[in-house]
Amino acid sequence: MATKLKVISDHADIVPAPTVPDFTPAPTRKRHAGWTAERQRTLIERVALTGNVGEACALVGLSSSSFYRLCQKPGAENFVRAWNSARVLA
Repeated sequence: MATKLKVISDHADIVPAPTVPDFTPAPTRKRHAGWTAERQRTLIERVALTGNVGEACALVGLSSSSFYRLCQKPGAENFVRAWNSARVLA
């Protein structure tokens, strides 16, 4: 006989979202389809919540390989520091 699980919603663990570090977005070409500053911020916020880069890339609609290429670009040092800080928060 299967048993039913009772979910108690009023006692659920609610964890506030971590504070995402301020950072300067990595410089990119002026393309709407690429790594815009908004997409970079969304990725950092998602990594701070889950710690999963692949999931965060899927959320913004870009590949993880393009993310790692972005991290290697000149001027992306501040973005990479924010990414590392977000991973620690997760």
